Parts: sequence; C-alpha cells; structure tokens
Amino acid sequence: GTAATVIPATVCTASASFEQRKYFARHFHIERLVTCHAKKGFSFSGNTDIHECLMVGRRWSGNQPKPDTQIVVLNRMPGNTREVQEVLTGICKKDLKEWGSTYYWPEEKTREGNWSAIQWYNKKIPGLIDVIQSNPCLIKANSTPFLQHLTLGRQTRATFRKIDDVPIDQDATGQYADAVKIFYSKSPKYHSTLRSEPEQWIAPKPDQEDTAKKYLKRAGHFLFSTRLDTITGTLTALYSPEPHIGNGWIAANLKDKGRAKALTVWWNSTPMWLQLLNMRAAKLTWSGWSIAQTRETFIPDLNQCDYAPLIEVFEQIKDTPLKPMKDQANDPARAQIDNVVADMIGIERDEIAHWRELLSQEPTIAGE
Repeated sequence: GTAATVIPATVCTASASFEQRKYFARHFHIERLVTCHAKKGFSFSGNTDIHECLMVGRRWSGNQPKPDTQIVVLNRMPGNTREVQEVLTGICKKDLKEWGSTYYWPEEKTREGNWSAIQWYNKKIPGLIDVIQSNPCLIKANSTPFLQHLTLGRQTRATFRKIDDVPIDQDATGQYADAVKIFYSKSPKYHSTLRSEPEQWIAPKPDQEDTAKKYLKRAGHFLFSTRLDTITGTLTALYSPEPHIGNGWIAANLKDKGRAKALTVWWNSTPMWLQLLNMRAAKLTWSGWSIAQTRETFIPDLNQCDYAPLIEVFEQIKDTPLKPMKDQANDPARAQIDNVVADMIGIERDEIAHWRELLSQEPTIAGE
C-alpha cells in the first residue's frame, strides 16, 4: 500500500524527530518528499505559516534494495486542477520546468534519518554538507568545551528584566546599581558587524540576584545565535570586546580573545552557514536550530590549526557591515572571510565562492 501525509518541515530536519524519520523509512520506502519554497502560500494545509512537506511512502517487500527518494521543491503551489496536473506530470517525468526543481536523495541517507535535502532548491547544495563535514581540518563542535554550560535566552529572560530608561550616568542613583548591558536584538539595525556592542540594559528580577550572578559569570567575548532571518539577517555570531551575555545571542564559554575572534570569522563563513541552514526548522526563512544541533556542526580545531589568519581577517573587516545572505555573492567582506577559510581547510577559493553564490540564489534566501 501507499501512504501520503503532510508533515511539518521540522519533522524532516529537527533532531527531536530523528527516530520518527527512521521509523517511517524502516516501514516504508520514502518514495518522494514534496515541499514548496515560495515567498508566500507555501504550506499544504493552507491555514499555517510554517513550511510543510508532503511525504509519500510505499510498503516495500522482498529483498530488493529500495530506490532513492525523489525530492520535489516547488516554486509555488498550483492554484487549480490544470496546474495540479502539470505538476504531477512534471514529477513523474522528473522535469518540473518552471514549476521548480526535482532530484534524487540517496536511499541510505533517507534510511539513516537524514532528510535534510527538502530545505534546498539546488540539488548541488545537499552534497556540500558531506564535503564540509568530512574535511580532515575540522572537528565536531561537541568535542570542544566552549559550547558547554551556556546561558540560554530563556534563562536570561526568566532572571532579568529589561530597563529602557537607565540614565547616562549609571551611578547617579542607586536604583540601577545592578544594571548591565546585554546583546538582546537579532536585528541588523543593532548588529551587522563582526565586532559589536550590547544595546539593551537589564537588571535582576526580585529574588533572582544569585542566579543573575551565576549567569553573568558565563559572559564571553564570542556570542552565537541559534536563529536567523535568511532574507534580512547578516550575522550568526559576533565578537564583544568586553565579556557579555545575551538574549538573542548565546555567550560561549570562551575567555580567550584570539580564539573568540577566530570563531566569529568561521561562524560567519559560507561552510558554517551551509551547516547551520541544513538544520532549519518550522519556517525555512526564519531559521532556528537547537544547541544540540549546533554541537553537531564541524569547526576548525583551534588546538591543532594555525588560526592567526582568521584573526588577521577579523581585524581587517571587524567594523565593516556585512550584507544579507542574498547579497553575499557580491560582498567583499564575505569574500575575505571565505578566502581565509578556504586556505585553512584546503579548498580552492573559487570553489567556496561558487558555494556562496549558490547559497545566495536559494529561493528561501533570495526572497523570490
């Protein structure tokens, strides 16, 4: 028999749904996964603003190997019966023409719970993740100590209250004696350069002073985010000259300023962005990934590699506003970041420039 069901795109990408994906793949041949990357009207349900996926599975018997999974990414949803028939014909003929893109995803990856391809329109991009994560110069982030014992945004919000009227002379009254500034907003209005300053005053809530002190001890120079607006966002990490914590930004357990600068450059490189955007959840244009997923990314081994070139590039462009991802193919600062990263991990500069261009052309990034 054949089963077809609409599932949130999160089910295809989230670590929490890993066993669910393996269950589906164990009991069915996942024949195709269909999604839509339109700017609006991208859901199958019609009454939700999250990205969804149509999963088509078929019972598989015998010892014959299961075929690969067909990935179907539509530019827009069909609006009438004729258009539905056009799309169906295109899917069957493996040629969607102006309706979108279709390609095949290895069955072993589907069986292993890796359904990440539904996030990508261009069939070349999913394979790049393996290229990056098999690079011998990189190690899994969870093997490093700086992503442990973090203060998350929800903990900051539960412990501190926002203050919007702190006087310039903070010591003028005792009312704001415990006030500190943190990185609060994700908006490029406040943070679009690698080096940045906190913008929001906060103070401990009543009876939260001890917890506040504990969290403030975790302040760091390197702060990263687990969310990104793929159309307008510019940063996935930043460097703070003084140690701080954040709300939309998470301070890593890292006190060394040199390493913090090096990681800030890496975190905003195309290889890192490809990894992070391969774990999108809910809405593909307002991406979120968990701390657990962040720890599964691959980063330079700062104990083994020479990261001085990363610091050098940081110093050169630290105050240069970075462009949104859709414009990064023509962003000289992005090119500087990717060039030094390419040299570090042994990939041709032109190759990473091509990755950067492919990324900027994705519909969920270009906003088209």
